[in-house]
Formats: sequence, C-alpha cells, structure tokens
Amino acid sequence: MLAVNALASQTDEDEQEGTMHLFRAIRTKRPGSIYELANITGRKLKNIQDDLRLLERYGLVRIGHGRSSGKRRVRIPQAVFNEIALRIAT
Repeated sequence: MLAVNALASQTDEDEQEGTMHLFRAIRTKRPGSIYELANITGRKLKNIQDDLRLLERYGLVRIGHGRSSGKRRVRIPQAVFNEIALRIAT
C-alpha cells in the first residue's frame, strides 16, 4: 500500500501516468538498459532516472547490473511484480 500511496501523492497527474507507463514498459518490453528504456518510452534520460529512483525506493523496480560497456556499467531496470492490484476501501 505504501508504494501506491506514494505514487498517488505525486501532484501532477501527467507525472503519475508517466511513472505507471514507465513501469508497464519495464515489465512488457524488458529493456536491456536505462538508456534503452528512455528510447522505448520517448522520455528524457534524466526523467527516467528520477522515476526509476522512486519506483525502486518503493520496491516496484530493481536495478540490476549488466555487462560493462567500455568504462560504463550497464544498469538494467527490472520489474519486481508482474501485476499490481489496487484495492480501494469504501
């Protein structure tokens, strides 16, 4: 519940939609790097990194490490869950 509450507390509705779209893209497209995820979603790399930090902080995404590309380590976003169920109390 904490993760959903944190995402719901984002002030900008477009920002919420972007974060959930990002999670969906990670789960369905399985990008090989954060850079590839930015290309898939058409969003700026910096914004992707910020959203990934939020998703990782709440346990929805894990950042793994792949083979290095030259001096850089490739960071691979991975979805921790296949689906998220939202239960709203009435």
